[in-house]
Order: sequence, then C-alpha cells, then structure tokens
Amino acid sequence: MSSATSGVSKRAGSEPIPPAKRKLNAPADPADGRSILGRSFRSTTGLMRGRLMHKGSCLCGAVTFEIEGDLRAPDACHCSKCRKQSGHFFASTDVPRRQIAIQGGESVTWYQSSEKVRRGFCGACGSSLFWDPPHHDWIAVAMGAFGGPTETKLKMHIYSADKGDYYDITDNLPQNAQ
Repeated sequence: MSSATSGVSKRAGSEPIPPAKRKLNAPADPADGRSILGRSFRSTTGLMRGRLMHKGSCLCGAVTFEIEGDLRAPDACHCSKCRKQSGHFFASTDVPRRQIAIQGGESVTWYQSSEKVRRGFCGACGSSLFWDPPHHDWIAVAMGAFGGPTETKLKMHIYSADKGDYYDITDNLPQNAQ
C-alpha cells in the first residue's frame, strides 16, 4: 500500500470506508468487501456486552475506538521513526485485530514508513493512533489515545540505543538496544 495523503482510509481499488462503527478482522459483508487496517470488518453494535471495554480517540474525536478485554502491557519504542512520528518515544499496546472496533476509519490517514509497517494518524488533527504491520493478526494502539485508565504498566523499552539525547531512561525496566 502506498502512503495516503487524502484523509480517507481505503485500500487500492476500493471505495472509502463508511463512518459506521466497524470491527476489525471479522467477515465483511459479501456485497461490500471493503476493509479497514488491512482486514475485513463488520458492525459492532452490542459488541461483547458485559465485557471490559477500553475506549479512546484522536484529539479532535473524528476517530474513536473500543478494545474488548484486557490490554497487553505496553512497550516504549525509542527508534528515530517513532520519535519523529510522536514527538518523543511511542508507547503502544499490541491488540489482536478481532478485539478492536474503530469508528471514523475514513479519517485515518496511513503512512507506509517501511516495507513491513504503516502508521495511522487522524487526517484532521494529526494524532498518532496506530502502528500496523498488515501481515500480523495484531495492531499496536498508541497509549496516549486512550480516554481512561488502561490498567497496564509499561513492560520494556525497545530501540533504546536510538533514544534522544535529551532524556534518560531511569525506570529500571528492561531495555532492548534494537
């Protein structure tokens, strides 16, 4: 997929994704065939009633998401690409695609930052939201986008050898140089 520049999320040869709430990696309507985040979707009205739901959004509210169940412990990436994307290091949690529902997917703009990953941000306000390796069954969601308590704690730092020179990592968590 090439870098997106319009504020519309879409796959090559498809129509823009409708603003209705969608669940990732669920069967698409056969008449529809569209997808978001590289996977098929379906409506999530009444998604897992009674189950723990974590909610978040971009700064302007054009993109919102819900994640079913507990969140995995996040990591903090200090690589130069994540620092440039976020303005500092990028803390995110890996979420199975089947557990996330996104509303406002047409406002997500994608930037193909390498052969293996693309980064999703709100095309209106610029909030960094997603780190997406399309060939995996999970997507990383920015910790700063959650609107309430996440009940998680940072588990480790990655690409710590690439960290900025203006700060130190002093929390005694594991650090992977790469």
